[in-house]
Amino acid sequence: MYRAMKVLAVMLVFFSAIFADPLSVRAVEKNGESLMKETENRIRSNEVFLKAARQIVEASSGKAWETIIKMAEKYHTEGIAHYNLKEYEFALEDINESTQTAIHAIILTKNSEDAEIRSIVIQEEMVLKEKHDKERKEVIIRKGIDEVEIFIRTAERLLQGNKNPEAERELDNAREAFKAAKLSLAGGQLDESISGLNKAYKLATQTVKGIKRAQGDIITFPKPAFSDEKQMLDYELKKNDSYVFFASQSVKEKNPVALKLLNAAKAAREDASKHIEAGDAPKATELLKTSTGLFIDAIKASSERQ
Repeated sequence: MYRAMKVLAVMLVFFSAIFADPLSVRAVEKNGESLMKETENRIRSNEVFLKAARQIVEASSGKAWETIIKMAEKYHTEGIAHYNLKEYEFALEDINESTQTAIHAIILTKNSEDAEIRSIVIQEEMVLKEKHDKERKEVIIRKGIDEVEIFIRTAERLLQGNKNPEAERELDNAREAFKAAKLSLAGGQLDESISGLNKAYKLATQTVKGIKRAQGDIITFPKPAFSDEKQMLDYELKKNDSYVFFASQSVKEKNPVALKLLNAAKAAREDASKHIEAGDAPKATELLKTSTGLFIDAIKASSERQ
Protein backbone atom coordinates (compact mmCIF):
# COMPACT_ATOMS: atom_id res chain seq x y z
CA MET A 1 0.00 0.00 0.00
CA TYR A 2 2.84 2.36 0.93
CA ARG A 3 4.60 1.71 -2.41
CA ALA A 4 1.31 2.20 -4.27
CA MET A 5 0.80 5.61 -2.64
CA LYS A 6 4.29 6.70 -3.62
CA VAL A 7 3.73 5.60 -7.21
CA LEU A 8 0.43 7.53 -7.21
CA ALA A 9 2.21 10.63 -5.95
CA VAL A 10 4.81 10.48 -8.70
CA MET A 11 2.16 9.81 -11.36
CA LEU A 12 0.03 12.76 -10.22
CA VAL A 13 3.02 15.09 -10.33
CA PHE A 14 3.97 13.77 -13.76
CA PHE A 15 0.38 14.29 -14.93
CA SER A 16 0.48 17.86 -13.66
CA ALA A 17 3.65 18.49 -15.67
CA ILE A 18 1.92 17.40 -18.88
CA PHE A 19 -1.38 19.15 -18.18
CA ALA A 20 0.29 22.36 -17.03
CA ASP A 21 2.31 22.94 -20.20
CA PRO A 22 1.09 26.06 -22.01
CA LEU A 23 3.61 25.43 -24.78
CA SER A 24 1.81 22.20 -25.66
CA VAL A 25 -1.26 24.31 -26.32
CA ARG A 26 0.62 26.89 -28.38
CA ALA A 27 2.20 24.18 -30.51
CA VAL A 28 -1.24 23.03 -31.65
CA GLU A 29 -3.37 26.14 -31.24
CA LYS A 30 -1.74 29.05 -33.04
CA ASN A 31 -5.05 30.69 -33.96
CA GLY A 32 -6.15 33.35 -31.46
CA GLU A 33 -9.74 32.09 -31.33
CA SER A 34 -8.61 28.50 -30.76
CA LEU A 35 -6.33 29.64 -27.94
CA MET A 36 -9.24 31.54 -26.41
CA LYS A 37 -11.45 28.43 -26.50
CA GLU A 38 -8.68 26.29 -25.05
CA THR A 39 -8.30 28.79 -22.22
CA GLU A 40 -12.07 28.76 -21.57
CA ASN A 41 -12.04 24.96 -21.38
CA ARG A 42 -9.08 24.93 -18.99
CA ILE A 43 -10.74 27.52 -16.74
CA ARG A 44 -13.94 25.44 -16.49
CA SER A 45 -12.04 22.21 -15.82
CA ASN A 46 -9.84 23.91 -13.26
CA GLU A 47 -12.86 25.31 -11.41
CA VAL A 48 -14.38 21.84 -11.05
CA PHE A 49 -11.05 20.32 -10.01
CA LEU A 50 -10.45 23.06 -7.41
CA LYS A 51 -13.80 22.34 -5.75
CA ALA A 52 -12.96 18.64 -5.55
CA ALA A 53 -9.47 19.35 -4.22
CA ARG A 54 -10.82 21.66 -1.52
CA GLN A 55 -13.29 18.99 -0.39
CA ILE A 56 -10.45 16.48 -0.07
CA VAL A 57 -8.29 18.88 1.93
CA GLU A 58 -11.15 19.99 4.20
CA ALA A 59 -12.11 16.37 4.86
CA SER A 60 -8.63 15.57 6.16
CA SER A 61 -7.91 15.49 9.89
CA GLY A 62 -5.52 18.45 9.76
CA LYS A 63 -5.57 21.82 8.01
CA ALA A 64 -1.88 21.92 7.16
CA TRP A 65 -2.50 22.20 3.43
CA GLU A 66 -5.26 24.82 3.57
CA THR A 67 -2.68 27.43 2.51
CA ILE A 68 -1.79 25.61 -0.69
CA ILE A 69 -5.46 25.29 -1.73
CA LYS A 70 -5.92 29.01 -1.19
CA MET A 71 -2.88 29.54 -3.37
CA ALA A 72 -4.42 27.39 -6.12
CA GLU A 73 -7.65 29.41 -5.90
CA LYS A 74 -5.68 32.65 -6.11
CA TYR A 75 -4.01 31.46 -9.33
CA HIS A 76 -7.46 30.63 -10.73
CA THR A 77 -8.65 34.18 -10.01
CA GLU A 78 -5.54 35.64 -11.66
CA GLY A 79 -6.10 33.42 -14.69
CA ILE A 80 -9.61 34.78 -15.16
CA ALA A 81 -8.25 38.33 -14.88
CA HIS A 82 -5.72 37.62 -17.66
CA TYR A 83 -8.45 35.96 -19.74
CA ASN A 84 -10.65 39.07 -19.44
CA LEU A 85 -7.70 41.13 -20.71
CA LYS A 86 -7.37 38.66 -23.64
CA GLU A 87 -3.92 37.65 -22.40
CA TYR A 88 -4.62 34.00 -23.10
CA GLU A 89 -1.11 32.63 -22.76
CA PHE A 90 -0.71 34.21 -19.32
CA ALA A 91 -4.21 33.03 -18.40
CA LEU A 92 -3.28 29.46 -19.35
CA GLU A 93 -0.16 29.71 -17.25
CA ASP A 94 -2.15 30.82 -14.20
CA ILE A 95 -4.79 28.12 -14.67
CA ASN A 96 -2.17 25.42 -15.17
CA GLU A 97 -0.36 26.60 -12.04
CA SER A 98 -3.67 26.39 -10.19
CA THR A 99 -4.27 22.81 -11.29
CA GLN A 100 -0.71 21.79 -10.49
CA THR A 101 -0.91 23.37 -7.03
CA ALA A 102 -4.24 21.67 -6.30
CA ILE A 103 -2.75 18.31 -7.31
CA HIS A 104 0.10 18.91 -4.90
CA ALA A 105 -2.39 19.76 -2.15
CA ILE A 106 -4.16 16.43 -2.69
CA ILE A 107 -0.90 14.48 -2.63
CA LEU A 108 0.32 16.22 0.50
CA THR A 109 -3.04 15.83 2.28
CA LYS A 110 -3.10 12.10 1.60
CA ASN A 111 0.53 11.68 2.64
CA SER A 112 0.87 14.29 5.39
CA GLU A 113 3.26 12.19 7.50
CA ASP A 114 5.41 10.93 4.63
CA ALA A 115 8.58 13.04 4.40
CA GLU A 116 9.73 11.23 1.26
CA ILE A 117 6.58 12.01 -0.72
CA ARG A 118 6.61 15.58 0.59
CA SER A 119 10.17 15.90 -0.71
CA ILE A 120 9.15 14.48 -4.12
CA VAL A 121 6.35 17.03 -4.45
CA ILE A 122 8.53 19.95 -3.41
CA GLN A 123 11.33 19.01 -5.82
CA GLU A 124 8.86 18.56 -8.68
CA GLU A 125 7.29 21.92 -7.83
CA MET A 126 10.70 23.56 -8.18
CA VAL A 127 11.37 21.89 -11.53
CA LEU A 128 7.96 22.84 -12.92
CA LYS A 129 8.17 26.43 -11.71
CA GLU A 130 11.57 26.85 -13.31
CA LYS A 131 10.09 25.51 -16.54
CA HIS A 132 7.09 27.86 -16.34
CA ASP A 133 9.35 30.81 -15.54
CA LYS A 134 11.31 30.13 -18.72
CA GLU A 135 8.11 29.83 -20.77
CA ARG A 136 6.70 33.09 -19.41
CA LYS A 137 9.88 34.97 -20.23
CA GLU A 138 9.82 33.53 -23.75
CA VAL A 139 6.27 34.90 -24.18
CA ILE A 140 7.42 38.33 -22.97
CA ILE A 141 10.39 38.26 -25.34
CA ARG A 142 8.27 37.32 -28.35
CA LYS A 143 5.94 40.24 -27.65
CA GLY A 144 8.92 42.53 -27.10
CA ILE A 145 10.54 41.59 -30.39
CA ASP A 146 7.31 42.39 -32.24
CA GLU A 147 6.93 45.79 -30.54
CA VAL A 148 10.55 46.84 -31.03
CA GLU A 149 10.53 45.81 -34.70
CA ILE A 150 7.47 48.00 -35.31
CA PHE A 151 9.13 51.11 -33.89
CA ILE A 152 12.45 50.49 -35.63
CA ARG A 153 10.65 50.16 -38.97
CA THR A 154 8.59 53.26 -38.20
CA ALA A 155 11.76 55.25 -37.51
CA GLU A 156 13.38 53.95 -40.69
CA ARG A 157 10.35 55.00 -42.72
CA LEU A 158 10.28 58.49 -41.16
CA LEU A 159 13.98 58.98 -41.89
CA GLN A 160 13.61 58.21 -45.58
CA GLY A 161 14.38 61.43 -47.43
CA ASN A 162 14.96 63.34 -44.17
CA LYS A 163 18.44 64.13 -42.89
CA ASN A 164 18.58 63.85 -39.12
CA PRO A 165 22.04 62.74 -37.92
CA GLU A 166 21.04 62.61 -34.25
CA ALA A 167 18.00 60.43 -34.95
CA GLU A 168 20.07 58.18 -37.22
CA ARG A 169 22.63 57.65 -34.45
CA GLU A 170 19.91 56.85 -31.96
CA LEU A 171 18.32 54.41 -34.40
CA ASP A 172 21.68 52.68 -34.91
CA ASN A 173 21.92 52.28 -31.13
CA ALA A 174 18.41 50.83 -31.08
CA ARG A 175 19.36 48.32 -33.77
CA GLU A 176 22.48 47.31 -31.81
CA ALA A 177 20.49 46.84 -28.60
CA PHE A 178 17.88 44.85 -30.51
CA LYS A 179 20.54 42.65 -32.07
CA ALA A 180 22.15 42.06 -28.65
CA ALA A 181 18.76 41.14 -27.17
CA LYS A 182 18.19 38.52 -29.85
CA LEU A 183 21.70 37.13 -29.33
CA SER A 184 20.97 36.85 -25.60
CA LEU A 185 17.78 34.97 -26.44
CA ALA A 186 19.70 32.59 -28.69
CA GLY A 187 22.15 31.98 -25.85
CA GLY A 188 19.37 31.24 -23.37
CA GLN A 189 20.00 34.43 -21.37
CA LEU A 190 16.36 35.41 -21.05
CA ASP A 191 16.68 38.14 -18.41
CA GLU A 192 19.42 39.83 -20.46
CA SER A 193 17.24 39.56 -23.55
CA ILE A 194 14.31 41.28 -21.82
CA SER A 195 16.62 44.01 -20.54
CA GLY A 196 18.04 44.50 -24.05
CA LEU A 197 14.56 44.72 -25.56
CA ASN A 198 13.58 47.37 -23.03
CA LYS A 199 16.67 49.37 -24.01
CA ALA A 200 15.97 48.92 -27.72
CA TYR A 201 12.31 49.94 -27.24
CA LYS A 202 13.34 53.10 -25.40
CA LEU A 203 15.88 54.05 -28.08
CA ALA A 204 13.55 53.28 -30.99
CA THR A 205 10.65 55.27 -29.52
CA GLN A 206 12.99 58.15 -28.66
CA THR A 207 14.10 58.15 -32.29
CA VAL A 208 10.52 58.43 -33.51
CA LYS A 209 9.80 61.18 -30.97
CA GLY A 210 12.91 63.09 -32.06
CA ILE A 211 11.96 62.93 -35.72
CA LYS A 212 8.39 64.05 -35.01
CA ARG A 213 9.60 66.85 -32.76
CA ALA A 214 11.89 68.10 -35.54
CA GLN A 215 8.81 68.17 -37.78
CA GLY A 216 6.86 70.19 -35.21
CA ASP A 217 4.77 67.23 -34.01
CA ILE A 218 4.46 65.99 -30.44
CA ILE A 219 4.01 62.26 -29.89
CA THR A 220 4.08 60.05 -26.80
CA PHE A 221 4.24 56.31 -26.37
CA PRO A 222 3.07 54.09 -23.50
CA LYS A 223 5.46 51.89 -21.57
CA PRO A 224 6.20 48.67 -23.44
CA ALA A 225 3.32 46.23 -22.99
CA PHE A 226 5.69 43.29 -23.03
CA SER A 227 7.28 44.29 -19.69
CA ASP A 228 4.48 45.93 -17.76
CA GLU A 229 5.76 46.66 -14.24
CA LYS A 230 2.60 45.59 -12.42
CA GLN A 231 2.36 42.38 -14.42
CA MET A 232 5.98 41.52 -13.66
CA LEU A 233 5.49 42.32 -9.97
CA ASP A 234 2.33 40.19 -9.75
CA TYR A 235 4.15 37.27 -11.36
CA GLU A 236 7.18 37.48 -9.05
CA LEU A 237 4.89 37.79 -6.02
CA LYS A 238 2.95 34.72 -7.07
CA LYS A 239 6.14 32.72 -7.58
CA ASN A 240 7.51 33.89 -4.23
CA ASP A 241 4.26 32.87 -2.48
CA SER A 242 4.77 29.32 -3.72
CA TYR A 243 8.37 29.07 -2.63
CA VAL A 244 7.83 30.56 0.83
CA PHE A 245 5.23 27.86 1.44
CA PHE A 246 7.37 24.95 0.23
CA ALA A 247 10.48 26.27 1.97
CA SER A 248 8.58 26.46 5.25
CA GLN A 249 7.65 22.78 4.80
CA SER A 250 11.21 21.71 3.96
CA VAL A 251 13.51 23.60 6.31
CA LYS A 252 13.98 22.30 9.84
CA GLU A 253 15.60 24.02 12.79
CA LYS A 254 18.29 21.34 13.03
CA ASN A 255 19.70 22.52 9.69
CA PRO A 256 21.40 25.88 10.45
CA VAL A 257 22.53 26.51 6.85
CA ALA A 258 19.04 26.07 5.41
CA LEU A 259 17.51 28.03 8.29
CA LYS A 260 19.86 30.98 7.70
CA LEU A 261 18.91 31.03 4.00
CA LEU A 262 15.21 30.82 4.91
CA ASN A 263 15.48 33.81 7.25
CA ALA A 264 17.36 35.84 4.63
CA ALA A 265 14.65 35.00 2.08
CA LYS A 266 11.92 36.13 4.48
CA ALA A 267 13.81 39.38 5.18
CA ALA A 268 14.07 40.14 1.45
CA ARG A 269 10.36 39.38 1.10
CA GLU A 270 9.55 41.84 3.88
CA ASP A 271 11.68 44.51 2.20
CA ALA A 272 9.82 43.85 -1.05
CA SER A 273 6.50 44.38 0.76
CA LYS A 274 7.69 47.79 1.97
CA HIS A 275 8.56 48.81 -1.59
CA ILE A 276 5.18 47.55 -2.83
CA GLU A 277 3.47 49.77 -0.25
CA ALA A 278 5.68 52.68 -1.37
CA GLY A 279 4.67 52.11 -5.01
CA ASP A 280 8.17 51.14 -6.17
CA ALA A 281 7.29 48.14 -8.35
CA PRO A 282 10.73 47.67 -10.03
CA LYS A 283 12.59 47.55 -6.69
CA ALA A 284 9.96 45.27 -5.17
CA THR A 285 10.25 42.93 -8.16
CA GLU A 286 14.03 42.70 -7.81
CA LEU A 287 13.76 42.01 -4.07
CA LEU A 288 11.18 39.29 -4.71
CA LYS A 289 13.53 37.66 -7.21
CA THR A 290 16.28 37.73 -4.58
CA SER A 291 13.90 36.29 -1.98
CA THR A 292 12.75 33.51 -4.29
CA GLY A 293 16.36 32.59 -5.08
CA LEU A 294 17.13 32.35 -1.37
CA PHE A 295 14.03 30.20 -0.76
CA ILE A 296 15.21 27.83 -3.50
CA ASP A 297 18.69 27.68 -1.98
CA ALA A 298 17.14 26.94 1.43
CA ILE A 299 15.09 24.07 -0.02
CA LYS A 300 18.15 22.63 -1.76
CA ALA A 301 20.27 22.96 1.38
CA SER A 302 17.58 21.22 3.37
CA SER A 303 17.42 18.33 0.87
CA GLU A 304 21.18 17.92 0.71
CA ARG A 305 21.51 17.62 4.47
CA GLN A 306 18.57 15.36 5.19
